[in-house]
Amino acid sequence: MISPDKFITKKPESEILRNYISYYYFHQNFEKNNVKKIIFYPNTINAVTVYKNSCLVFKNRYISRAKPSENKSFNLFYSGIKTQISISEMETPFDKIGIAFEPLGIHRFIQKPYQQILSKNQDCVFTEFNEDIIPILEKAYTTLNFDEKVKLLDEYFLSKLIEFNEKLIESAVELIRNNHSKYKVYNLAEDLKTSTKTLNRKFYQHLNCSVKEYLEVSQFRKSFNHFFTSVENENLTSLANYYDYYDQSEFIRHYKKITGITPKKLFQNVEQFGKENIYWGK
Repeated sequence: MISPDKFITKKPESEILRNYISYYYFHQNFEKNNVKKIIFYPNTINAVTVYKNSCLVFKNRYISRAKPSENKSFNLFYSGIKTQISISEMETPFDKIGIAFEPLGIHRFIQKPYQQILSKNQDCVFTEFNEDIIPILEKAYTTLNFDEKVKLLDEYFLSKLIEFNEKLIESAVELIRNNHSKYKVYNLAEDLKTSTKTLNRKFYQHLNCSVKEYLEVSQFRKSFNHFFTSVENENLTSLANYYDYYDQSEFIRHYKKITGITPKKLFQNVEQFGKENIYWGK
């Protein structure tokens, strides 16, 4: 039986935008009266999701439900950096466009400080893209050509590019990204020649989490993605060693802390979507 789900990922065509937008995704399901449930695991990628003819209800901080709406409009929602698992329940039919940003990428397209948008929440209704995005979305949803959808979105985001001059946190994120060994907060501060207090303030301001939380999520996600992208089937011991865990026990404890289950069980219940290291729970 052919799946009613269509999920396609595309990178921006613009080389400039690829520095800030990791990928776009297009997720459709036009069957009637069903519910699709997806588990999102902690990630440093954050996204704006556009729902057409659906409204989103937040049951609590970690569970949301999309419902078909009679209101023929676009609803935008922002998912910040995930420090814990979250669940999305989507009543069919639905039609979504997602813009997945690099950790600091969204700052190149919004005027307000990140912390003002999210407050204490990880997810929220998103209103920072003004009404001028509506004509772009109307065209993007009308065309059936996904390359044309990407072109339209690229044109919009190129027109919205602004400066983001926060060298300290940009350097911190880059150091963490390029180092598979575990960073301690004080080591990171030392390498950047700043204090842990200043570093934490910057992380809360621009990423809505502490340095420690970001380090834990980043370390988890590196090993998580590595497991699914490695040519060889990595065992837990070699995976733990490569990412600088003290031993396999520490590796397991970290996974249980951040996802609630062991890595072995987690890896058995993950499905890949698209081609951009998108792994969601079944």
